[in-house]
Amino acid sequence: FVTPGFAWFGALRHRDAGWLLDGEQFLMRWRAMGRVTVLTRTRRIQFRKLTADPFQRRASLATFHAAVASGSLGGGIELPHLDAEEARELAFQLGGPASSPDRRLRRPAGSNG
Repeated sequence: FVTPGFAWFGALRHRDAGWLLDGEQFLMRWRAMGRVTVLTRTRRIQFRKLTADPFQRRASLATFHAAVASGSLGGGIELPHLDAEEARELAFQLGGPASSPDRRLRRPAGSNG
């Protein structure tokens, strides 16, 4: 009985998760218990990061995190369970490469520091 309930909720979370980047406007939508929609200007995004737990990596998924300048969100928003490539594309479109679980910074050979 419990498993079908979790499967149904997971299907709702997957269906409701998404984003739209239209010029200066950035819209994110996801589901916790209710559906959450966030609309902000791209220039207000101060920080972005991608994370993935072992289960997400296995399924090629990632969570997009962002910090928004001021507002009632407490500064932080996240969009869980995005396709990993889509999450990287979103981070790139919002201003270049973001920290990613698949991308490591490498120093050139012989560099100090």
